[in-house]
Parts: sequence; structure tokens; C-alpha cells
Amino acid sequence: MSIKPAKRVLHLRVPVRPEEEAKIRRLAAATGLSVAEYLRRVGLGYQPKSRVDQEQVAHLRRLGGNLGRLGGLLKWWLADDAKLAEFKPLQVRDLVVDALNKIGQTQQGMQDALHQMGRR
Repeated sequence: MSIKPAKRVLHLRVPVRPEEEAKIRRLAAATGLSVAEYLRRVGLGYQPKSRVDQEQVAHLRRLGGNLGRLGGLLKWWLADDAKLAEFKPLQVRDLVVDALNKIGQTQQGMQDALHQMGRR
């Protein structure tokens, strides 16, 4: 025989501004909870974990690792005179500029993702 939890019958009214309501709804959605459950848990001291944030953090870690590896490979390649001798100087310049541009684009993407995470 299981004991049923008492039904919730009381309601609390909390006035909020429209932008606060929107943020609360976003935060609740990010945790996978209803607004009521999210507010109940936060009000009782629970800190819900955002699934979206955890996924983004893992993605950013992978990107950061990839950037580190790419930078290391680029440095290793540039330090190898025999490898560089296979290319004309302008080819080397173009390859390095292209690689640095791609690194910069990835860094910008990471910054954008961090900015979006900060808005939640």
C-alpha cells in the first residue's frame, strides 16, 4: 500500500514584469520543468540544472580542445622546415591565413554561445 502525497491546493501570487516572466519561462524550459515546478523548487532552495547549459558547455569544451589541437598542429607544421619546403612562400601564407581565419571564426562562435548562455 502506497501513501499518496497531499494534493497541492494553495496558490501563491507573485507579481512580475513582462521581461521577468519571459526569463522565468526560458529558465524553466531550459531545465525541462513547468513554470510552477521550477518556481516551487527554486523557492524551496533547489537549484535546477539546465540541460541546455550542460550540453553547450560540453560542446564548447570539445571546440576548445579542437582549437588547441589545431593550434598545436599548425605550430608543429610551421616548425618543420622539410614540410614547409614543399610549398611556395605564398602558398604557406595563404594556408596559414586560412587556418587562422577558421580558428577566429570558431572562437567567435564560442563567444556567441557563451553570450547566449549568459542571457538565460
